[in-house]
Amino acid sequence: MRTALEKPRKQIYSNYTEEDFAVWKLLYEKQMDNLQGRVVDEFKIGLAQLNFNADEIPNKETSTSNSKSSVERVSNPYCFFG
Repeated sequence: MRTALEKPRKQIYSNYTEEDFAVWKLLYEKQMDNLQGRVVDEFKIGLAQLNFNADEIPNKETSTSNSKSSVERVSNPYCFFG
């Protein structure tokens, strides 16, 4: 088990175990249940655009291109408030 001092500085996706994926799935599904009726549809759309799902831990390397375009759309006040 890693301690805070041994925390990696970057994501090493290949190091994730089946247990890591099972924990992610459990937490993701519980959080999605908790968010029902509490978040706007745009939040769910954003998760879908970022390809977040219960079956795989987000991979920073593959999520970067999707997140940049999504953030640019949301951070543009004309797009966000328009």
